[in-house]
Amino acid sequence: DVFAGDYNGALAEYRAARGIRSHGRPMPDLHIGGEEIEAPFWLDDQTTGQRERAMVVRRANRWVLRCYRGEQFDFDPDADGWDAGRRLGLFLGAAGIQLAPRALTLTLFFRLLLADQFVHGIGGGRYDQVTDNLIRRHFSMAPPGYAVTTATLYFPAAAGQRRIDLRPLWQESRRIRHGLLSAAKRGVVRQIGDLPRRSPQRRELFQAMHANLAEQSDSPPVRQAELRLYEAQQQRAAQLPLFDRELFFALQPLHRLKKLMHSYEQYLSGGDR
Repeated sequence: DVFAGDYNGALAEYRAARGIRSHGRPMPDLHIGGEEIEAPFWLDDQTTGQRERAMVVRRANRWVLRCYRGEQFDFDPDADGWDAGRRLGLFLGAAGIQLAPRALTLTLFFRLLLADQFVHGIGGGRYDQVTDNLIRRHFSMAPPGYAVTTATLYFPAAAGQRRIDLRPLWQESRRIRHGLLSAAKRGVVRQIGDLPRRSPQRRELFQAMHANLAEQSDSPPVRQAELRLYEAQQQRAAQLPLFDRELFFALQPLHRLKKLMHSYEQYLSGGDR
């Protein structure tokens, strides 16, 4: 409960400093309600693929983890840490559940326990700003430094390929479809505008205009434009994996990663400043 309070306090401090009013940005608060507290972890059910937020319930002087099918694990504050960790692992394995840290928790562990220099992307840098607040509040210590950087490395096979731009083809198809009857259509629109609103003549003329447009939509120029657009859409769909910005860096060839590392080394040494 103390950690949940510090977690929410760190988020409130971040939002206040940036004028953010939404309680869901940059991530939601932990739920604190009576004897039930949300823990900063996910419960992943390995049998069904479901995921839910981990909740613990106070029972006397202990917190109890509740799982999908009613399984419960008691956290004994007097238990040996290694033994408690082993029993928790056995419990989760038997229940077919994984306990996965949420974004802020994962960043916290890495920065405090695993990394000498933590590096985050631009979007993740917001997590680190909240994490700084949490480290100060909960651990009463100065947070370790971190770096924020970004680099877009597409799939290697994307090299030399040009991304399909659908916008010109959309515009061409629309121009051809509506341009075939542009002069006649403008005349009909003027006639419609001159007729009384809600009159039968106005409605009949409007319907006749659209029937004529529908007839022309099957003309060779329209069909050819639609075929070009369809083929481009298929090519664009095939390109999506090649230009995915979220690919794991280890999919890249070593020489590309070394080139990127070299450019950073040059900048940090003052060579390219």
